[in-house]
Amino acid sequence: MEFGRIHGIWAQDAHDMPVPPYDTHHPCTNPQPTILQSKLRKLLKSDVALWNQLPTLWPNLASTESDIGFWFKEWKKHGTCSDFAQHPLSYFQSAIQLRTNLNPAMGLTRGSTYTVQQVVDIVFRLIGASPQISCSKHRRTRVLLLREMFICYGRPGPSHTFGTPQNCSNLFYGLCSSGSDTIEFP
Repeated sequence: MEFGRIHGIWAQDAHDMPVPPYDTHHPCTNPQPTILQSKLRKLLKSDVALWNQLPTLWPNLASTESDIGFWFKEWKKHGTCSDFAQHPLSYFQSAIQLRTNLNPAMGLTRGSTYTVQQVVDIVFRLIGASPQISCSKHRRTRVLLLREMFICYGRPGPSHTFGTPQNCSNLFYGLCSSGSDTIEFP
């Protein structure tokens, strides 16, 4: 699989906690955001370039459901109470724009090893902010691997595009515990 797939876009509050999904009993926005899968499909298909990029850059890797079912689930869980609540098309367009503007390999070589801090430093030089690095262990060899990289951004501006990159509040996630951990770039 190619490196650099989108896992998701999640809104976090000022305390680095996930923003909960829309709830009709405790609404986070007014009017209520689009919550029908058929409406979301029609909206996404209205941007042909986006519709063609989504399966490649934001594929459904973990489930047997359809891609649109997966994107709808992501929208419902993470987008409906985000700053994009009234602009679902912008939510998906911004995710694809973020990914296409970011060189996913960032100069890292597959099969090479790095410290977590080296990876953080490489990303910082490229985007001006420190990411959060997630590690896992290879099932067979038990080698520590780079699993995911979280890039944190400020709130979107009035044009409904993401703000500037900002330092993530936690640099380590999963099995990474310090900048000196040695990880392999799979």
